Amino acid sequence: MAKRKYNVVFLLFLFITLSLGFAASLGQSTKEPPMPNSASWSGDYAKGWQQFEQLTKNQKYEAASALVEKMLADARAKKNSSEWTRCLIRYTQLRMALHGYETSVRFLKDQPWPEDLTGSSVLNLYYAQALTTYARSYSWEINRRERVDTRGVVDLKSWTRDQIYEEAQRAFEIVWETREQLGQLPNTQWKEYLTPNNYPAGIRPTLRDAVSYLRAEMLADTNGWQPDQLNEIYRLKPANLVSGDIGEISLIDPEKHPLEKICFILADLEN
Repeated sequence: MAKRKYNVVFLLFLFITLSLGFAASLGQSTKEPPMPNSASWSGDYAKGWQQFEQLTKNQKYEAASALVEKMLADARAKKNSSEWTRCLIRYTQLRMALHGYETSVRFLKDQPWPEDLTGSSVLNLYYAQALTTYARSYSWEINRRERVDTRGVVDLKSWTRDQIYEEAQRAFEIVWETREQLGQLPNTQWKEYLTPNNYPAGIRPTLRDAVSYLRAEMLADTNGWQPDQLNEIYRLKPANLVSGDIGEISLIDPEKHPLEKICFILADLEN
């Protein structure tokens, strides 16, 4: 009787062991294949970006960063402007997710940039947008700061709101100076980086249009206005603003009112 009981226990133990082994093997068979290692990039940018998308989708940001670093170094060495620009923007976005705005924006500005029209323009626009987004997102903290001269170093942890918006305006000014060339190019050329409007074809169709309206939109953000600019709008002459008859002005002059700058930009585009 005792022997039979022992055999039953043994068979039960064997059944459980085999069942667990089968379940484990079944789990392995249905498990997703491991993510490819970022070091396995072959030099094909199209495949590299597919791998990047999969890594970020699975929140493997460190692996995605390592992959983009390799692609960035390769694009920079080969002077491949389009991939160089794409890598800088994607890598900066990843750094923002991992390390925050301050160090990420400084990283972007400290990196070598491509010098062609598209690469430098897109990066300056992205840099300006990153600055103003940071200023709006952390306005409570930023508004408590006192101005410190950092002598040209990008230091978002110390800059005041005025310094941040002044830097954004300088970035926009670089693009603005090329507006004649941008007027010859369709806005679809930057479709990867610009959110298209919903106007019919032929309405605001050029990159000059896009840059002009983007700059006017930034200037209309009252978060970047000085207190006297908010309180003394009544000093402006509406007739001159509407007609665009405000003369030649500097768009980076902090003494000029944002509304005057907006009207100047739109008058320039209309002309």
